[in-house]
This record gives sequence, C-alpha cells and structure tokens, in this order.
Amino acid sequence: MAQLPSDYFADDQSWGSYQFITLKELVDDMLADTVDSDSYLTNTRRSQIVRKLKEGIRVVNRSSQKMFHVAQLTVGPTLYFALPQNFVDWIRVSVIDKNDRLQILNVNRNINTADGYLQNNQYEILFNIDGELLTTDLANAYQNPFIQHTFESTSDTSLISKHGDFKVNEDRGTIHFSSNIEDKDVVIEYMSDGLDLQNLKEEEIKIHKHMQDAVKWFCISEILSTRKSVSLGDKRTARNRFLKENHVSKILSLKFDFLTIGREINSMPT
Repeated sequence: MAQLPSDYFADDQSWGSYQFITLKELVDDMLADTVDSDSYLTNTRRSQIVRKLKEGIRVVNRSSQKMFHVAQLTVGPTLYFALPQNFVDWIRVSVIDKNDRLQILNVNRNINTADGYLQNNQYEILFNIDGELLTTDLANAYQNPFIQHTFESTSDTSLISKHGDFKVNEDRGTIHFSSNIEDKDVVIEYMSDGLDLQNLKEEEIKIHKHMQDAVKWFCISEILSTRKSVSLGDKRTARNRFLKENHVSKILSLKFDFLTIGREINSMPT
C-alpha cells in the first residue's frame, strides 16, 4: 500500500525515500523473472543476482557519482586525521565558520606529506635487514604541521587560502589541514566505490532511481556473458542495453540547469 502523505511527513526516516529503491526490492523484482522460461534470468540463483547487482552499483556509481558520503570532524592539534574507511576520492572539503556556514577550503599540494628516506653521513639510503627502506616523518606534516602565515596582498589570489588549506595523502589514508583550522569543524564530502555494501543488509542498500535500470542491465549482461546457451547476439544486445542505460544515468546525474548556468556565466568577470 502506498504511503499516505500524512505518514510520510510524520516519519523523518521516510523523507526523500521516493528517489531510491532498495537492493532487496530490485532483487525481488528480478527474481520474479527467473521462473519465466522466456526470461534472460531463467534458473538464475538469487545469490548470483545479488552479487552482480552490487558490482553494478559500483560500476555505475563511478560514472554517475551518485554514491557519496558526508562526514564532519573536528581538527585536532596534529592537524590531520584518518580518512573515512570507505573513502575513494574527495568532492569538497569545507570548514564551518562562526555563522555555521560551509566555507570551501583550498587544496594545497605544498603541504609536505612525503616520506623521508633515512641516509647515512655519506648520503646513502638506509635499509632494514629485510632490504626495505627506512623512512622518517621528521620533516613532513605528520611531525611538523603546516603553519599558515597571514599577510596583506592586493592580488586577487590572496583570497584563495582565505579560509584555510588541506591536502589528502591517499598513500597513507590521511587528510591534512593548515594551522588556522585547528579546533574547527570540517565537513568532508567524498565518493565511495560501494565496497562498504558488503557489510550492509539488502534493505539498507539504496539505489538512486536514476541508476536503477543501468544497474539492472549490468547484472543481466554479466550473467549472460558466462552462459554458453545464450547466443552472441543476445549477449551483445544486453551489453548495449547496459551501455545505453548507463549513459542515461550519467546524463541525469549532471542535473543541467540552464538558468543557473546562464547566471554563473553572467557573473563571470570580463
């Protein structure tokens, strides 16, 4: 039974739910086709459908970037902390100002996060007994946090670092900040590839309806690709259908707004 508007507005867990479908709903819908002798999915196991749908979510999400997360943390005196476990790439990093507004931070690649190689007095690189490099953090931002100096400038570029700087060190899974961010709350908006889906129940995994058909046809295409009884033509048809739906998903995720684009163009300096 469809949810009544009064029930929807009374339950904050329902807000915005219409734009998503759960993995369980999609699995159950596709599972109904497995008993149809004319279906692509005839005699397909439920576990195989679930596995391929999860793969499809990761593949489609990389194109449409619909699976993203937001985390808020306070920056301590070390000026860095570990990235979220399911982090793949950052979208935007902001600091919360005194008016509780998000102010975008500038990415600063000059923050030193490089591993220092230990050397002897002959400048020869040192190794341990297993032949592995010996490294140190004495000269990088792990031991020497990045100090942001303020100065007066008439250049327009002086506003670039107005609110602070950050740098992501993907190799060691950390994000670093400039000294003026200490004790402030930052918000990290980041993408995930969906590997964390393995730890969630089917009812907890939500798929945006823009992605639904692309994920479904990825699953069908992958299942058919391993079946000897399916003709090459049918395999190609399923693959092309996935590519088409994935393209549609990417277009929908762009959210073209010509009014906004026009306003931004008109506001650009001449």
